[in-house]
Amino acid sequence: MSRLPTSFEINLPGCFLAGGAILSTVTRTEINDYDVYPKSNKDMIEAFHILVEDGCFVVNISDRAVTFKSNTITNDKKERAIIQVMTYDTFETPEKIFGNFDFSVCMGAFDFDTKTYTFHDDFFPDIASKTLRFNPGTLYPLNSVLRVNKYHSKGFFVGKMELIRMMLTAIDKGAPKSWAELESQIGGAYGRMIKLVDDGAEFSMQAAMDRLEQLSYIKDTDHGFLPTHDSEFEGIGAEDLELMFSLAPVDVVVNSEGDVFHVTDVGPVSKLENMPKNANVLNANGEYRFIGYKVLSVDKDGNLISGIYSSKPVRYEIDKDTVENESPYLFVFPSIDNAKNRANPRQKVFKVSYDASDLRTTKKSAMFISSEVQVSRMRLEEEVVR
Repeated sequence: MSRLPTSFEINLPGCFLAGGAILSTVTRTEINDYDVYPKSNKDMIEAFHILVEDGCFVVNISDRAVTFKSNTITNDKKERAIIQVMTYDTFETPEKIFGNFDFSVCMGAFDFDTKTYTFHDDFFPDIASKTLRFNPGTLYPLNSVLRVNKYHSKGFFVGKMELIRMMLTAIDKGAPKSWAELESQIGGAYGRMIKLVDDGAEFSMQAAMDRLEQLSYIKDTDHGFLPTHDSEFEGIGAEDLELMFSLAPVDVVVNSEGDVFHVTDVGPVSKLENMPKNANVLNANGEYRFIGYKVLSVDKDGNLISGIYSSKPVRYEIDKDTVENESPYLFVFPSIDNAKNRANPRQKVFKVSYDASDLRTTKKSAMFISSEVQVSRMRLEEEVVR
C-alpha cells in the first residue's frame, strides 16, 4: 500500500479517481484513461474548468458522462488520454462508486483530497487469483458480458457460475425497448458512446441483431467501443458545461432555427451547443422580446447608419424594423454600458428590441457578458441620453 503513488498526471480536487486507472496502478500497467467521480455538483463543475484549462477538449457528452481528450497526457502508445467525468450522480464515498461497478477488480478508488486509497474487500484477493467476481447490483449487466473479453485479454478468468449470474442479471433487467436504451446498455457506465442507427429505423430485437452484425468491425477499446466524436461536441467550453450541468435553473431561449441561447439580466449572451438539462425555456416560439443597445452614426444627410466603413452601410429609422437575413447579420450590445464604451463622441446610442426568433449567434469578446449579439431583425426604439 505504501508503494502506491499519491499523485497522478491529473489532479481534480473534490473528486475520486476509480476503476481501471486504479487497477492499472496496482498492477503496474499503463493507465489508458481516467474515470473521475465528483463528490458534489460544485466539484463536477470545477473539474470541467480544470480540464479545459489544462488543454483537454470535449469529444462526447452522454446521459452519464462527459468525455475529454487530453492534449498533454498520453499513454505508452503516444495516444492522447481519455478522461471521463461522471455526471449521472455525485459520489460522496468510494462505496457509492463501487455499488455501480460490475467486477470487484475495478473496486478501487483514489481520493484527490486526502491522497488515500480505498479498496473493496475482494479487490486484492481477486487480482491475486486473476478472478472476475460479478456484482449483480451493476446497472449494465449486458455491458459486463462484453467487458469479459477485455479482462480475458489481461489474463483474468471468469467462472461458469459468474457468467450465468451475468446472464440472469441481464434477463432480470429486461430486454432493451429502444435504440437509445440498447446504446446505453452497451455503452455501460459511460452512457451512449456508440450510435447504432441514425436513419429512423424502427427498433426491434431482430433489427438490433442485424445492426450489431453490421457493426461487428467496430474497434474495441477498454470501454468496449470507441467514443463517438461528432461535430456537435466541437467548441464546447467549460462555461457551456457549467450551464448544462449546474443545479441552478438556467434561462434559455430557442430561435426559429433551433439554436439555444443562454440568457442573463443583460440579454442573450452565449450560444450553447446543447440544451442544458436544467433549462427554463423562455417562450421558445419567438414571442420573448429582448432589449439591446445599438451604436449608430449620422451621415451627411442626417440618416442613422451603422457600418460606416462598409460600401453599403445599414440604415435605421426610429419605430421601424431593420432586417438583414444574411451573415454577418446585425450586431447588438446586450448591455448599455458596453454600447456607451464603444461609442465615440460623434455617435449616438439607441435602445433596440428583437425577438428570440431573430437571434442568430453571438460574437464573444474577452468578457463573457459583453458579447455582441447577432440578430436578423431589430426595431429601433429610442435614443439613449449619454
